[in-house]
Amino acid sequence: MKVLLLLTSMPGFTGKGFSSFSAKYIEGLVEKGVEVDIVRIRSMHPARRLRRTIQLWNGQEMHELSILLPRNIFGFTFPSFLFRRQMNKLGLVYDVVHAGNGWLAIAASIASKLRSVNYIVQFIGNDANIDLPIMIRNHTYTKAIAGAKMLSFNSQGLHNVFEQAVSPMNVPKSVVRRGVNLREAEYCFELSNEIRIVFLGGVPSGNEKGFFTLLKAINLLNYVKLEKHVKFMIGGPQTLRFRDSIVSLNPKITLEFVGELPHANVIEVLRHSHVVLIPSLQEGIPNLLYESMATGNLVIASNVGGIPEILQDAVSGWLVPPNDEKSLARAIKRVLENDREMEEFATHGRRIVENYGYDRFIDSYLRIYASICGTSTNS
Repeated sequence: MKVLLLLTSMPGFTGKGFSSFSAKYIEGLVEKGVEVDIVRIRSMHPARRLRRTIQLWNGQEMHELSILLPRNIFGFTFPSFLFRRQMNKLGLVYDVVHAGNGWLAIAASIASKLRSVNYIVQFIGNDANIDLPIMIRNHTYTKAIAGAKMLSFNSQGLHNVFEQAVSPMNVPKSVVRRGVNLREAEYCFELSNEIRIVFLGGVPSGNEKGFFTLLKAINLLNYVKLEKHVKFMIGGPQTLRFRDSIVSLNPKITLEFVGELPHANVIEVLRHSHVVLIPSLQEGIPNLLYESMATGNLVIASNVGGIPEILQDAVSGWLVPPNDEKSLARAIKRVLENDREMEEFATHGRRIVENYGYDRFIDSYLRIYASICGTSTNS
């Protein structure tokens, strides 16, 4: 089976802005014997070539097309004629098209028609939570969604968002949760005199990941008596810009801004931390949730999107209202006051996430590919 995978992210494990998830998915497909052609679609820029082919970390080629128009000027538009022309020049042959996010539905529709094959559109987070109401105003986009052979969602929450935003259409839908590589994300809980609390959401767009809610919560903890030393590790895109915006007044609290970390470093940080914070305003199911639970962390997260589908409140962690610094501070304080609960929740979290191994995720998409191609999973 030959799959055309359409992406907007740069697959890879090291480097700023690289998507380890895309890289792991490509590796998983290749290990299963699937041939993968990768096309990454980027926005236009004067310094970028319209089309180039680059070599990825695994020696595989990826075709990069810089054809998207700036959204702040043109809104949601897709230059169909330009994409069709560049794809014809590439001359790729494939059995199925997989749009790696909802923004690429039109591209998947065009690519499928070029080879008379079917396509799947996968929704992963902000493409449904934030941008879908804007995208469906575009008739071409709505038509592309309706023409898909399958729509997949990373959580039931994203599926529900889609159903509320889009008029009913007769397209099969499936919820396929990403899961985690349990061999890579080993369980490791070691209590010490310093409790390490991690936030890695960054500041991608305002308070979307709850960064400013977290800063306010830490400020509230400045006035709380703590028995143990607490170290907050704050990372993700753009966080280093804010390292001077808050000062710890509590002698028991230290802050470390670590910026954006490569995926290998993320796993290492999680293996040596105790609590992970995911105070997002909206989510599908973030990869960080799976990885945090797998590596032995108690998770405090917003009760939004697909998070409560995996994180059981008062069993493997705590769910708090989004954008509520008081609730977040109370949850953190509770955790710090109960070491036994911290380890107990971490153990429960690992047991839960063992039901979401990454191999199951890959196999689910192989079955979808086979069903829309009319072939067996051994093809």
